[in-house]
Amino acid sequence: MIKFNKEIFKKALIAGFFSAFTIGLLTVLTYKSALGLFLAGSFGSSMVLLFGFPESPFAQPRNVFFGHLVTALVGVIFVNLIPLPIYINIAVAVGVGIFFMILLNVVHPPAGGNPIMVIIGSVSYDYLLFPIITGCFIIILLAMCVDHQSDTEYSLEIWGGRITRFVMAFLGITMCMLVIGLSLLYKPSQFLGYTLFEYQLMVGVPWLISMFFPFVLGLLSVKDR
Repeated sequence: MIKFNKEIFKKALIAGFFSAFTIGLLTVLTYKSALGLFLAGSFGSSMVLLFGFPESPFAQPRNVFFGHLVTALVGVIFVNLIPLPIYINIAVAVGVGIFFMILLNVVHPPAGGNPIMVIIGSVSYDYLLFPIITGCFIIILLAMCVDHQSDTEYSLEIWGGRITRFVMAFLGITMCMLVIGLSLLYKPSQFLGYTLFEYQLMVGVPWLISMFFPFVLGLLSVKDR
């Protein structure tokens, strides 16, 4: 007989609600906008850790972001550069992805299935940006908004120490200044031969890149900011 536990019920309710909300948001962005692909099948499994067990080391921002990115990258490399039968490619890619997650200390179990989806779908390198990087960005931010308090604290150190922090911060602020300057100084009509969409790409892509460096820097520093 299952005993009713108020704390478990509350935890399950919060996890279920915010998982549905997050996946729903990614689905709307994917199917109701022209922004691109934001949804990956492995994100559904990530919801279990992010909202159900946020205290787990596997649910930390660094693990979620780089776990998905590393395994997706492995899958993309295998499907585009390694001409092997699909049944060999999938098996080896999954193993290599898990190898690098453990080696880099960014283990996130749901990400282990990324090479399978990537190879079966025969995706290209843009899959790393949409949905992996952008999708992870959104789900991590939403997970941070759900303030699950835990007695366990994690220190997420950045690779390379102070020098890497300085370089990433410098690149971030430089790109921000460049993007702001472009968006203020130019208008689509001034880009002869370019469409509005191309202009938006010129402004939007550097903006995403400028957000990427400080965001990653924050992920790899400390949990409580």
